[in-house]
Amino acid sequence: MKMPSPLSALLLALVAQSFCYAQSQPASPSEDLPISETEVLGLFYQRNLDLIAAHFQINQSKAQEIIAAAIPNPVFNLNALEIDGSGRLGNDGAGPGIWFSVTQLLETAGKRRLREASSALGTAGAEEDLRDATRTLTATVRRAYYTLMLAQKDSGVAQDLVTHYERIVRDNELRLKHGDISESDLWRLKVEAFKARADLLTTRAAQDKARVELGSLLRWPPGAAHFVVGASWPVARQAVLQDAETLVATALGRRPDLDAARKRVDQARQDLTLAKRMAVPDVTFGAGFVHDINNLNHDTANLSLSVPLPVFDRNQGGIQKSTVALQTAELQVDRIQQTVRKEVINSLAAWENAEAIARGFETDVLKQVEAIRAGAELSYLKGAIGILNLLDAQRDYREVQQQYQTTLYNRTIAGIDLQTALEEESQP
Repeated sequence: MKMPSPLSALLLALVAQSFCYAQSQPASPSEDLPISETEVLGLFYQRNLDLIAAHFQINQSKAQEIIAAAIPNPVFNLNALEIDGSGRLGNDGAGPGIWFSVTQLLETAGKRRLREASSALGTAGAEEDLRDATRTLTATVRRAYYTLMLAQKDSGVAQDLVTHYERIVRDNELRLKHGDISESDLWRLKVEAFKARADLLTTRAAQDKARVELGSLLRWPPGAAHFVVGASWPVARQAVLQDAETLVATALGRRPDLDAARKRVDQARQDLTLAKRMAVPDVTFGAGFVHDINNLNHDTANLSLSVPLPVFDRNQGGIQKSTVALQTAELQVDRIQQTVRKEVINSLAAWENAEAIARGFETDVLKQVEAIRAGAELSYLKGAIGILNLLDAQRDYREVQQQYQTTLYNRTIAGIDLQTALEEESQP
């Protein structure tokens, strides 16, 4: 019996060892739980902690609205008059005088109204933040979903190749018995079969990793059934009917992060106006009643008015601080606009590129590589070509299938990115 070369024997031993290790690992559940993209997003919206925290931020902003709308409470004052140190009460010992009053701070220049408007804009900004968090996190979940789909597709291609090699090896073992092929050719086929199994192990590991990453986003319970995502890529659009600038304009009118930034500019303007109005002093008005039998008039009423004089502090620091805050908010709007433009243009270019490549695969390449593989197998069985030509055809088939699935993945991700940039709900 002719033995394989030392290099082939070493490769065979290494691949066989990895294959035996995989066989010793616990098997995956025979019945995986299929889960759709819609179901994944539903679970995510219910369980994700970041979205829950964004809801809390809205509640906090609404509480700030209540604080801003609150009217200062009146102040009640009670005083005893004419108590001296001699032990006598009053001038003639009849008792001290009693004075009570109520004072109320009256805010001027519409300060309370400005605070209410500012806090309402803060709540509106928080609501836009929630929309933006939902937008970006939804894209993250969808990317993880289709990353798992790509891993499943790669694993399927690898499994198909393993099955294919097993059939070829069985057929050629029969041919070896009849002397139609050499033993070295059979060993080459077996080495390629073990390589295919090793590749299958790698793709299954990538699949498990992608499943764990998606499960962490969904807070999938440990020990629960394994889930698998759908088997079909989203249906691609036939064409993007609008040019890049039109899409940019659409995105600028929809994006919640831009809306939130604009509302914060409005809020900063309200805060600046409020800071300027703070230089106008508030008035404290009071009214009271005095009962003092030592006076000529035992019962008297009194009124008071207190106004701080804005001689030194006219809130210059607060005005300057609010001015800087407004400038920063306006700058943030400009930054987000540039980001939106870049995201739309880049994702559109990526989608168009992936779409063109995918159509090229579907129009010509997939059929050709399938025909070449089938023809190579038939030619090898007839002795028309050698083992190397057969193996090259198998490798080309595997690479093309994997590249095609990767292209579909890239197109899907680019579509998700374009939807996210445009704040769209439909699938790519």
